[in-house]
Amino acid sequence: TIQCVYDENSFIVLNTIYCITLKHNYYGSLEAYTAILNSKLVAFWFFKTFCNTDKLFPYIRVSQLESIPITKLDKELDLELKKLVSNINNKTSNLIITKIDFLVYHLYGLTYDEVLIIDPETPITREEYENYK
Repeated sequence: TIQCVYDENSFIVLNTIYCITLKHNYYGSLEAYTAILNSKLVAFWFFKTFCNTDKLFPYIRVSQLESIPITKLDKELDLELKKLVSNINNKTSNLIITKIDFLVYHLYGLTYDEVLIIDPETPITREEYENYK
């Protein structure tokens, strides 16, 4: 799967890395788009679209990254995702990741049944999901 990080500290990586910048017509923070790219929804889509099951470690190409359907964010959702990404740590990461996935599912207009296809073991209940906003 894709693994994305937002780096303010200029860390050095040992693996293949691509740097992403936002196009001028996109509103939002890099933290929010990092959350979307790390979501279970994007991982599910990417695997279904590109992964060859013959390879244990598939090579991710730039053209594949460019084809990920990224939805534009509104200011409210951008701020919420940015705040969640900023608060991820070892103790709370599972709760925050679940909340990020919840927001991304809504961003893309998924039904609860579609969420269950992507994540059959989601801790999100149907009632919680369908009563959001």
